[in-house]
Amino acid sequence: MKLISILFGIHVFSYLSTKGIASPLRSARTLEDDSLAFPKIFYTDVPVEDAQNEEIVMFVAELDMIASDFIDDILRLSYLIHDEEDYDHTLALNPFDDNMIVDVEETTKLHDYIATPKNRNQLEDTINGFPCYRNLAGVFQLMDDLVSLSLTIDNLVVEKYDIGDSYEKTINPNNGADIFALKITGEGLPDCYSTEKGITFVTCGVHAREYSPPELCSRWAEALVNGYGNDPDITSILDHTEVHLIMESNPDGRAIAEVNQAAFWRKNTRPGCSSSSSRGVDLNRNFPFKWGYPGGSSGSPCSSTYRGSNPASEPEVSAIINYAESVFPASQRQNDPGGADLDVPFPEDTTIGVYLDIHSYGNLIIWPFSYEERYCGNEVGFNAFARKLKSYNGYALAGPFQPAFLYPASGVTDEYFYKELGAAGFTYELGTSFYDDCSTFENAIFHQNIPGLMYFAKVSAKPYSLVKGPDVTVLDFPAVVDYLTDPDATISITVSDNELSAGPGNYQTSTQNIDDIQFSVDMHPYDVDLNNNGPTFIDLPVLSSSTTVTSSLTIPLSDLIPLLAGPLNGGHTIYAQGKDENGYTGPVTATSFVLQNVPSNIPDPIQCPVCVEDPDKAIIGLLTGTQARFATCGQLAAANQGVIDAVCALDLVEVATEYSPENKCPETCIDPNSTPNPDTITFGLAPGPQVIYATCELLSQQLDQLIGTACSLDMNEWFQYDASTVCCQTCSS
Repeated sequence: MKLISILFGIHVFSYLSTKGIASPLRSARTLEDDSLAFPKIFYTDVPVEDAQNEEIVMFVAELDMIASDFIDDILRLSYLIHDEEDYDHTLALNPFDDNMIVDVEETTKLHDYIATPKNRNQLEDTINGFPCYRNLAGVFQLMDDLVSLSLTIDNLVVEKYDIGDSYEKTINPNNGADIFALKITGEGLPDCYSTEKGITFVTCGVHAREYSPPELCSRWAEALVNGYGNDPDITSILDHTEVHLIMESNPDGRAIAEVNQAAFWRKNTRPGCSSSSSRGVDLNRNFPFKWGYPGGSSGSPCSSTYRGSNPASEPEVSAIINYAESVFPASQRQNDPGGADLDVPFPEDTTIGVYLDIHSYGNLIIWPFSYEERYCGNEVGFNAFARKLKSYNGYALAGPFQPAFLYPASGVTDEYFYKELGAAGFTYELGTSFYDDCSTFENAIFHQNIPGLMYFAKVSAKPYSLVKGPDVTVLDFPAVVDYLTDPDATISITVSDNELSAGPGNYQTSTQNIDDIQFSVDMHPYDVDLNNNGPTFIDLPVLSSSTTVTSSLTIPLSDLIPLLAGPLNGGHTIYAQGKDENGYTGPVTATSFVLQNVPSNIPDPIQCPVCVEDPDKAIIGLLTGTQARFATCGQLAAANQGVIDAVCALDLVEVATEYSPENKCPETCIDPNSTPNPDTITFGLAPGPQVIYATCELLSQQLDQLIGTACSLDMNEWFQYDASTVCCQTCSS
């Protein structure tokens, strides 16, 4: 665990308590009564008034913490002692004389567990005795399987990268393991749409003995891949997010922890301690930001929180850092994150990316800063974010100055990702044990956390802003709409600023009234077309001043169909979002519907028509009066299928004379002072360097439908240029 877990009113389970909550006043005996073998669980009682004493803080920094409990005015610290040498080291650091007591009940459970027969019939790719948890081989095989599966799913991209080596492999290439990253994203946008994707980066298995985190990462990867193209919300998320997963961050340590549960192996396997069973570096104290800050880690190679010889001294950490720096944009990094910029917040509207380091145990949500108890520059955003996450898993808030925060931890993952890269960095502590049983994982950890992980990815485009906005909690639209029998359809949306803000009530970001509810169809709110235009939104009425508003709107199909893209008969997607009175827009939620029985005489819209090889160079325009109005092929196609087909099919030589924009453009521009005359309206197509124009009269001889549609277009939908000053620039573009 990164921080000591404290849940007021709830005694945190020790690592193998599976039958109810253990009594804080459990039986104990001193070490001198040596009837129990190592490893053992000890506890030390600290007066609450002394808890922040520097001696106590430094003592705790050396401990392999299990849990903590308040008992009246006493803070009881429970920790694991691995062997005699570990005991002697801890005893020497303990500022309280004779205050290291063996917890007989929990130590007995530990030894009972170690002696439990394992299941010989379970799958080879799972951890013996824990059929719900994949072992290293199983996790690596899953990555390969998901890559293969993605090849059968349209527009889904799953890629596996070898980003570095474990410590053992750097010493001997025949030992150890590779560090792998899995990238999952969607490429389902039309070719003429673009979007700036969010970034979601997750590490699991940093501490080897924590069984559930790599499995949760694996299950989420499966849910993303299986949901793409089937679940509209997951499809929307992946089309607008890159998800990067490092499922096994510490494979050398994990290889030991999977076969030797009694070792409770936490660190990697770098030698340096006189006891081989205590060797290694704590990877979650080895990251560069505030590495070695006093009281947040240990300088002893035998300590469970040993920080290593230097920042990022461990190859596993270096691999994660190098890969992360290739993923997050360098443009958003600060010049002096640990110094002059320490308290400078990252901009809400331009900072991209979220990070999560998943650990166990304690049922905690942790955010910066923890190298010392200190608010960070984006504290309000972090606090709002944490409350949204808590609404999914019910975990305790453990950021700075929260009840569940106690002692420092420095050189940790989430603070590096936050200050060095700009990502909204969090740590989870899952469950109630390092070795949570399969019933706990399947019935609690898995189901509690998958929805929150989806939310993580959903806000990754602008995490510090989107989490402050309201959430769409209900999006209801008919699953099937029949053109012949349904002249209209009703949409109902509930948007709330506080429903998903868990924790103590009335937090500042959850008290705003809803100002706007809107949706778009077949174009995500973050997308733009070739002209940098986003979707058309339909607003629902907001008829009350409240933090939660439900609104409905009945829409005639005649108004809905012009907003659709692609074949009209078939599947379509609705994207909904809300905005509060402070101007914060919340994350997008998506649903889908099927439209059927649209008559064939209603043409399908074209999202990405092509007139010439480069659609950016194809400009179709109308010159009328003193205004020149131009549109790309895509805009004109949205008005009428027949127009774009006719224009692209015209023989340009027969239509009009060719003009070179360098010297003939002025002749095609009409006199700004002339009287508008329909016969002089010029309709043009500009493929590449040539500008071809024809009068309406000439074009009408080719195709009445073409000129009739073009001249009747709603001019307000066209880009407007002053013909006297911009026409030539337009011709040349």
